[in-house]
Amino acid sequence: MLPDHSRSCAVLIGTSHYRSPELPPLPAVRQNLDDLQAVLTDPALGWLDPAHCVVAANTRDVRTVFRSLRDSAMAAEDTLFVYFAGHGRVGPRNELFLGLTDTDPDELQVSALAYDLVRDTLNHSPAANRVVILDCCFSGRVVDDMAGDVIGQLEVEGTYVLAATPPNAVALAPAGARHTAFTGMLLELLGNGLPDAPPLLTLGRIHQELVRTAVKRGLPQPRQRGTGTSQNLALARNAVKVDRSAPVVAKVPTPTPPRRRGTQVPWGLALFTVLVAAAMIGLFTLFNGPLLRWNPNYGGSLVVYSPSGRYVIGVTSGPVPVLDHAGHTIAKLGNSPSASRVAISDDGKLAAVAMQDEVKVYDVDREAEVATVPDGRRVRDNALLTRGLSFNKDATLLVADNMVWDLRANRPIGDLPVPDEADVWDPDGPNRVLSARFHPIDPDVLALETYASTRLWNARTLTPVSEPLRHGNSLTGGHVEFSADGTLLSANGALWSLERREKLCHDTDEWDRVIALSPDGQLIVVVKSRREKAYLARPNCLRLSREISDFNDIAFSHDSKWLQVVRSDETETIEVP
Repeated sequence: MLPDHSRSCAVLIGTSHYRSPELPPLPAVRQNLDDLQAVLTDPALGWLDPAHCVVAANTRDVRTVFRSLRDSAMAAEDTLFVYFAGHGRVGPRNELFLGLTDTDPDELQVSALAYDLVRDTLNHSPAANRVVILDCCFSGRVVDDMAGDVIGQLEVEGTYVLAATPPNAVALAPAGARHTAFTGMLLELLGNGLPDAPPLLTLGRIHQELVRTAVKRGLPQPRQRGTGTSQNLALARNAVKVDRSAPVVAKVPTPTPPRRRGTQVPWGLALFTVLVAAAMIGLFTLFNGPLLRWNPNYGGSLVVYSPSGRYVIGVTSGPVPVLDHAGHTIAKLGNSPSASRVAISDDGKLAAVAMQDEVKVYDVDREAEVATVPDGRRVRDNALLTRGLSFNKDATLLVADNMVWDLRANRPIGDLPVPDEADVWDPDGPNRVLSARFHPIDPDVLALETYASTRLWNARTLTPVSEPLRHGNSLTGGHVEFSADGTLLSANGALWSLERREKLCHDTDEWDRVIALSPDGQLIVVVKSRREKAYLARPNCLRLSREISDFNDIAFSHDSKWLQVVRSDETETIEVP
């Protein structure tokens, strides 16, 4: 049987970039995490509630990963699923260590995630089933005949372990491949299914098929170990036997009606409830638009999403809230009188809040300040506030306007030069940065937006990597965004193809401008002149929906399925049609 989605949790851990030169990058790991999450949360194939899935990508320190693992382990009652992809190292006593971004091969005990710690966390979980999948290699001293000993130490009572043990990074991640070798086989199996298998693919059957495929492709054979009947637990539905044309309806147990104890609901209250419900339905029918959700507790001036699904709202006063994709508040940071700009790291673990004279960086899970970036920007006068704020992909760098800050060393790298351009509204006034955003794939590249142009820079060397994209004085900016694949750029109110270095969507009015770009690159939000109204459109300017009015900021969710519309007194979530 499949795990109970309402009582199960998953933690997907992966490291594609490493600070140590001894650990080469594994770019396919990032895609491993995204595609595995997509399969497990697919209503037709999987079983996992997206709200119960934590993705820890390129996490720097052990403590952050441990907390995510511990919280999910304690919350799971039916099944706890843990996945890791990246470099694996073996310590002096043959213990297994899982590599993180800051892992130093000479200091594994303090810089890598020890599997002993994972095993202890699993042992304390109330989950009935524990599934561990490890896609990592044992480099250096480890040879193939040691793999059995390492597998032996993985065993946890009530746990099923599926381990891939390729001898080196090349076998683990073939050059140019979308996925690492082992996870690629697993995703191929789950996505295509097996014609001769039952409707549910059990862990035992999956292992058999993976071994068969590995032998055919000349890859190391995956190894498994389980206790009890753990091999009979299903990981997914068999795609061959899934009817994709039929609607997928979640099966919710029918609650047992409570016994009547002599006290009944007054008929007047019941009638009032029915009328209120009917009125709400009528309002939605009359609106005849997309599905809406409201987060009325937080009004503000801006909103920023991270690929993790977490987002931060720049409130006008008080603590800055960080929310998960379901709209639940997971942290309140600081107590700023007014945040001019906010940012959140790709993994959702760090957030930055820009105030009048400094930028504070917070650990979201601990709600604790971890760094302060002093005011060092030189492209504006004291009356103007920070407008450019962004973390790079692995959260080792932060840009505040044109100043780049090294978060690991807690010191500035330097200031990016700013072109001598005139302010559209004040030609004789001081020039300033309008926005900044790091590239979604390359952790060293960022886009810096100033008046009339945007340019890509190497943030570590402070050197340009492209010619300026010039927009002319008819457009204003303040919203720099990349598509997730880095091929599209929204800047200075225009949409650009970086591959062709040309503007897209030429049909907008002279004073209309693009203020949001969906991560999948399929949608944009265009705001009309004077910022009175906005509308959804395709990159080719094809308009899709009704107008959105009375807003301070708009942002797409990480999965491009929702729009967060921030107003002064509320945040409205609109389903993308």
